[in-house]
Amino acid sequence: MQASWYSYASLRAEGTWKHGEQKMANGKRFDENALTAAAGKQYKLGTVLLVTNIRNGKTVRVVVTDRIGRRFSTTRVDLTKRAFQEIGNLKDGLIPVKVEVI
Repeated sequence: MQASWYSYASLRAEGTWKHGEQKMANGKRFDENALTAAAGKQYKLGTVLLVTNIRNGKTVRVVVTDRIGRRFSTTRVDLTKRAFQEIGNLKDGLIPVKVEVI
């Protein structure tokens, strides 16, 4: 599986940010500084995941608060900017990860 990151800037750039009113699948407002993630439907909203960067062994615990698009639902988890920074460099964009349900 791979991890990517999303933030206000990236959501605006792809056209999915709607005038600062973006709400996640759980109904709350998006916060790029929270330790949260968007994932496929194989993880229920509220599930706590341990995401490990395979390259450096760093881990972060995140809560699934949003859904990722169907195209990547089984191959990727989208971390918030802060969560991604905990395990990797933002410049990498995508990193190989191991995802475990806690």
